[in-house]
Amino acid sequence: MKKIYTTLCLLAIAAMSFSQTFYVYTAQNSGYWYNSGNWNIQLRTDGITKHKVLIPATFTIIVDNNVNSMGLGDVEVFVSGNFSLQSNTTLTLSNNSSIQLNNGFISGSAANQQILIGSTVKYKGDIDGNKTGYSLADNTTGSSPFGFRSFSLLPVNFTSFYISKTNQNIQLSWSTDKEIMSSHFDVERSFNGTQWEKISVIFSAGTSNNTNNYTYSDKNISNPVVYYRLRQVDLNGRSVYSSIKMIRMSETISTLKIYGFEKNVVIDLNTSVKSKIIVTVVSTNGQVINEQVYNNPSYKINLNLQNVASGAYFVRVTDNKGWLEVKKVIL
Repeated sequence: MKKIYTTLCLLAIAAMSFSQTFYVYTAQNSGYWYNSGNWNIQLRTDGITKHKVLIPATFTIIVDNNVNSMGLGDVEVFVSGNFSLQSNTTLTLSNNSSIQLNNGFISGSAANQQILIGSTVKYKGDIDGNKTGYSLADNTTGSSPFGFRSFSLLPVNFTSFYISKTNQNIQLSWSTDKEIMSSHFDVERSFNGTQWEKISVIFSAGTSNNTNNYTYSDKNISNPVVYYRLRQVDLNGRSVYSSIKMIRMSETISTLKIYGFEKNVVIDLNTSVKSKIIVTVVSTNGQVINEQVYNNPSYKINLNLQNVASGAYFVRVTDNKGWLEVKKVIL
């Protein structure tokens, strides 16, 4: 046991000091944290520079003071099972670490059972007891008994979902401004609107209150009409669907050009359009900045946006009959 523990310490220190490689540790058995046989270990590939520790609902991980010598560095701990502190144990995590309870338990009952993030006591056994529910402790929360901040487990909040076409390729773009325990997005496609197939998996940000932008390109599409939807899956396997988007491969306006010029959005139609055109300007975080409806426009649309801040925006042009173009412009 001591040999396993020493090996883990050396591996963790080497990873932190030299390679800057980060890992996802998922409990596959109940037992002590320091026992490597209790963990499935995979490289972390989402770009977050912290280790991630996942304790599923069926397992109990026992924590003692040996954990403090393992060289964990910055770590995110997600507890859906049981996080059991032994007597006389003070777990000290770095200031940039966090512990998130996802209807799991932190088990303790004595004053000598504590969890610190940085120098702040987030959990104390005689005060917090057997803690459960949905809550988060990090360097923004207080000290025990207010070391954990409760939250409601809500689905991912989609702020935008657009599709656009270039030749026979379809570009999907979507944004979120809140993700809790998000694992990934399944990109699903249909040619008739009823039968769906999964065509890609895009890994998501996990837990985040920031704006996150995602893209996927579906290439060489020959079907005249294509439907898309997103299935967001969280770490517990629960899922929620986005709205459905449809696009026609035969263009209504084949030579449309969209560009920004001195706080104006210019749309060159190069023809007279015998239908209603809706132009929507959206910020990169999904906020609708301006929307105008044009009935039977001819040749060119000029939308003045002198009052908007300089930067990048998405311009969406549609006839609400299946034709849609989206382009990013700089104003």
